Amino acid sequence: DQTGENINPDGSSSFFKVAEPVSTTKDGYYNTITTTDPEGGTTTTRVDGSGAVTEVTKNWSDGDKTVAVVQTTPTTDPKTGETGTTSVVTVTETPKDQPSLPDVTVKPGESVKTGKTTVTNDNPGVIMTHDTPGTDTQGNPTTDQTGENVNPDGTSSFFKVDDGVSVNADGYYNTITTTDPEGGTTTTKVDGSGAVTEVTKNWSDGDKTVAVVQTTP
Repeated sequence: DQTGENINPDGSSSFFKVAEPVSTTKDGYYNTITTTDPEGGTTTTRVDGSGAVTEVTKNWSDGDKTVAVVQTTPTTDPKTGETGTTSVVTVTETPKDQPSLPDVTVKPGESVKTGKTTVTNDNPGVIMTHDTPGTDTQGNPTTDQTGENVNPDGTSSFFKVDDGVSVNADGYYNTITTTDPEGGTTTTKVDGSGAVTEVTKNWSDGDKTVAVVQTTP
């Protein structure tokens, strides 16, 4: 088996594990991937035999739950003959200790809010953003958000939208730390322009990898 970390240009990251598939038929689930985010929430994605994500279950740290079922259909451009896919996402939101809200359908490129969660159909990926209202150190209300970016292959990356720790492009705008299911941690530093500048990966076996990214216009 192998474990790994995929770092996106914005500093978000997704942990993955290469293990034996649970199904070898395209009609069954090929793999189930579960990750734990730094806030204590979990994300479970199901991937079919073609390698495409079919279902995402997000248990948010505040107790809410979002289930997104992705139905992907092959397409062919009648003029060029080029093939592709299009997806429709059906979302069921269940607030903590409450009945599930009515299902909503999200078409390609659309964003729909249900409860405290906004789901964007990235066709065929899915982006979930969840409101996490709170207060700052002075007692003022805040409108922070946490989110999950699910790629078409089922890997996912957690992100948090809050006040940046630096408003100067020369300083770090944000530091993102995630914990993978194997117990390793990934810390990414993002500068004021929103670009990743450094990645520190502490692997579960005790090894450590530090990658410094120097981006030149």
